[in-house]
Amino acid sequence: MKSGNCVLKRTGDALSRVLFFCFAALAAAILWWTAENLFRETAPGWMTLVYLGLGGAVTAALAWLGCLTGRCREKTFCLILLLCALLVRCAWAVLVDTQPESDFGNLYAAAGKLAQGTNVMKDNPYFQRWSYQTGFVAWMALLIRLFGDSVLMLKLSNALFSSLSVLLVYLLARRFASRQGAGGAALLYLFYPGAWLLTPVLTNQHLSECLLLAAVYVYTIPAEGWNKKLPLAAGAGALLTLSNVIRPSAVVAVLAVAAALVLRLLESGGARGRIQALAVAVLAVAVYAGLGAGLSGLTRATGLNPGGLENNLPQWKFVLGLNQETNGRYSFQDAQMVFDSDDPQEAAQQLLKERLDCPPGELLGLMYRKSAKMWGSFEEMVWTFTQNVTARLEAGGIDTGQLYSRCQRGMAGCYAWIFLLIALGGVGAALGPGRHSTAARVLALIALAYFCAHLLIEIQVRYRSLLLAVAIPLAALGLDWIRARWSRRRETTAELKSDT
Repeated sequence: MKSGNCVLKRTGDALSRVLFFCFAALAAAILWWTAENLFRETAPGWMTLVYLGLGGAVTAALAWLGCLTGRCREKTFCLILLLCALLVRCAWAVLVDTQPESDFGNLYAAAGKLAQGTNVMKDNPYFQRWSYQTGFVAWMALLIRLFGDSVLMLKLSNALFSSLSVLLVYLLARRFASRQGAGGAALLYLFYPGAWLLTPVLTNQHLSECLLLAAVYVYTIPAEGWNKKLPLAAGAGALLTLSNVIRPSAVVAVLAVAAALVLRLLESGGARGRIQALAVAVLAVAVYAGLGAGLSGLTRATGLNPGGLENNLPQWKFVLGLNQETNGRYSFQDAQMVFDSDDPQEAAQQLLKERLDCPPGELLGLMYRKSAKMWGSFEEMVWTFTQNVTARLEAGGIDTGQLYSRCQRGMAGCYAWIFLLIALGGVGAALGPGRHSTAARVLALIALAYFCAHLLIEIQVRYRSLLLAVAIPLAALGLDWIRARWSRRRETTAELKSDT
């Protein structure tokens, strides 16, 4: 029996190492795609080294500052971290007068009418096809009813939840890394512009990501006994449901919890530990599924949206994602073919069937091009700097094209170094005790699942914010690895000097 447990433990340990090596490989691939894109889009080519050098200097400075501030009292550091995040994000939300456009404008308009008692979602084809947007509309409508119809107020709510995500990045990193490493990772996420670029945009990403990180944090709180473990599991499931109601991406966290459970069952030393791990995971997933179904049914029953909270045209994301001509991005031609037809469901199904009927080599080629575009491209400025913002800057004599270009390349320089640290963190987890941390496993698995999902569905660069949020806590292990080797080098140097 003992030999059987030893085999299971070795298998679980080996799989954990494989998990974190795969995560490190993903981070290294993103680093490569980012550097490749920066070199290709920058002329003259030597300027790529300038942007990478500046990005490296900024990254090193923030990591060093995080290591210094991480030495102060933890509660004090958390408070300072949250206040600084609020300052940066609120200032950005106030200074940039982004206007709700495209889908953001539709959602905001529907929320304003719902706050006044008029529900346009019952008859609008957009909300019938993508009923999952109902949750975010209802949330904005609630804020409008409470605080008045103000775009700025909604932007500030984005700033609040984005700031809470910064704090959660630190708290999650503390599950498996030192205070200095976690502080460095948190400061990188606080100041990296791509993490707060979309704050003035009325997107559901900020709240959804915050709730998902909170769910992982609650799920991984150390607890002993059923009376503590089960309520935490239920709370985590409820937070995942709310995250999914706002933006339907929590399924990747559910898959991560299931995969982490398998690793936990393999390495557990006894039946009691396995039973507890199984019960906690099953309860979290059950609460997530049951509460989600209940809220969807309530949405139907109240007449808020006859489609509930479902995606009633799921093929559409795959139709776009498998478009060879657009490399998985939005296509106006696809939209005309599907939505101008008599039966959009059938049209989307037929188009999807045609796109799946291609040689495996073409499909793999598409996946590679999509991945390079999704994870290596410059941060998208168009959603934040809407036409009115650009016009105001140009009226002040600013060359917005040059400004945006330089900002994007500067951010790419930082982004590349951040993912180098994340890759080092993955290797550090694979080779060190971090691979046994449930929090580290769940975060790495979410990142991998989210990456794999976008091999098939539509891509937009702004969607990558979730992967950054769940991956950057592991950069803390990369910083710890660097600190450990630097300390050893100093000790070795000191010993050599003393010998002489």
